[in-house]
Amino acid sequence: MKLTASRNTGKRFSIHLVVILGCLAIPATSLMAQKGPTGDPRMFGFDLPAGEVKWANRKVNAYIKTPTGHTIGRVHVKVGDSFIVVMPDGTLEAKKAAQVQFTDKPVVWATPDQLAADATADRLRNFKVIKKKKHVFVYNTSDEMAQVTSRVMETMTRGLIKYMKTLGIEADEPEVPLVVIMFRTQDQFQAYKRMPPGVVAYYNIVDNRVYLYEESPFFKIDRELGIRETLSTIAHEGAHQILANIGVQQRLSLWPMWFSEGMAEFLAPTEVTRGKGWKGAGQINDMRMLELETHLRSKAIEGIDGQTLKDTAAAARLTSTGYASAWSITNYLAKRHRTEFKKYLAKVSKLRPFEGSFPTEAKKGKIAKNVKQFEEFFGDDWKEIETGMIKYLTRQKFESPFADFVHYAVLIEVPTDAKKKNDKHSAVFHTEGLAQRWASQFVSKIREDGAPRPMVKIVRCPNRSEAVRQTNLFYSSRRN
Repeated sequence: MKLTASRNTGKRFSIHLVVILGCLAIPATSLMAQKGPTGDPRMFGFDLPAGEVKWANRKVNAYIKTPTGHTIGRVHVKVGDSFIVVMPDGTLEAKKAAQVQFTDKPVVWATPDQLAADATADRLRNFKVIKKKKHVFVYNTSDEMAQVTSRVMETMTRGLIKYMKTLGIEADEPEVPLVVIMFRTQDQFQAYKRMPPGVVAYYNIVDNRVYLYEESPFFKIDRELGIRETLSTIAHEGAHQILANIGVQQRLSLWPMWFSEGMAEFLAPTEVTRGKGWKGAGQINDMRMLELETHLRSKAIEGIDGQTLKDTAAAARLTSTGYASAWSITNYLAKRHRTEFKKYLAKVSKLRPFEGSFPTEAKKGKIAKNVKQFEEFFGDDWKEIETGMIKYLTRQKFESPFADFVHYAVLIEVPTDAKKKNDKHSAVFHTEGLAQRWASQFVSKIREDGAPRPMVKIVRCPNRSEAVRQTNLFYSSRRN
């Protein structure tokens, strides 16, 4: 398997490219000989046709021809007759073979000053900048949000490198500073680059930047709640960026969706009650636990069959609830199946560019090989795994982001015969809609089982603690 060899007849090959290493002329095949699948760079936005993928045997640097001369970058992957290279500023660029000449000279990675100057040279010229050794924050948000973002990202980068090493996964400091672009409003965010509705932040795998905006619907309810939600988003996208720059997830590789998003959630929990910062890898993610409350209660009614877990593992895309489900699976496996989790992470971290779970493989929104791979590491008893996961999650304590806001206590009493106390059931929700939905679901289920119609009461309370108090009073009260 040769990088630039073309098959002529029989066993003859013709070599077209020579690598210059110091004074030695070495065939390119000795550096980049690992043949891969057919890859389509257009799915990542590159204007290149699909072609045979070949990877480097090791880190390979090259002189890259640019409009203003030459620079030294790093070869990321070869697709067909072209290369995708990492430029000194961390961006990925497509280059023809004639624009690439291998060298043993090192890449001179861009400095924070250079990255800041590039980012603010045109459309963001009026934005402020915070420069750190390994990060650059370009923003027109509030100074408070910029400072908090800086603290979260700096702490996360150091923390994730350390955490990966505890799992036996090789992780290094980012070679080029990480850039985060922060807009004050959604309109500014969309004007810079149009994104699908609902996207509030993203990590651009090609230019290696995180983009987000500060404005949140929660700000209209409560400023601290808005900050909490925005922080959670920052940390999530920051986790993607960090993983792609410390050598854990190679850019242009695609992990199974449940694991990619589950890991970002697992690695990025934040809190605002004790300093607005990163909580640490694997700590309880309060926002996701809040979402899961309703799901867990619904599963208690419906019964556990493992299908929800299996559907999440197979999903090519995730809903908001899917993200919470992906986090719950990842958290459970990392804490209760640590050995298998480490082996699985080690496997996916070795995925190279154009390897992994691509949307083109999906049938009816599911990727079958993701289920098979999950079963290879964690077993195929989906019901047992989901049962263990739910049992684990229901024992976890978390701080509800909505604790100080109106909550609804659902109190349900099911009549029994005269000699027994009525059966009582309760739950607490942060919206009236969720409370009504759960109550309706519960009543429908027990009616299907032949139980008499229960008495249902939904109590509006000023906060979560009062709603919990109402449920305690309900259980301690005598039968009506």
